[in-house]
Amino acid sequence: MSAALEVVAGVLRNPQGQVLLAQRRPGGDLAGLWEFPGGKREADESAGSALVRELREELGVSARECSPLIRVSW
Repeated sequence: MSAALEVVAGVLRNPQGQVLLAQRRPGGDLAGLWEFPGGKREADESAGSALVRELREELGVSARECSPLIRVSW
């Protein structure tokens, strides 16, 4: 069995209640589909730090605050 892979995803909502979704890149897994933004957590960072980093790297979004919503294991 391989080691567990931890990923984070964010539900970002603006003051008008709109939710930010990201479209997956062409040519990759599930290309063109929509997802909540996020990515893989590095071994030395918390889930919150990983989400802030991923939002900055992938979307150029600067997150001010985040809090856990749900944790799922499978």
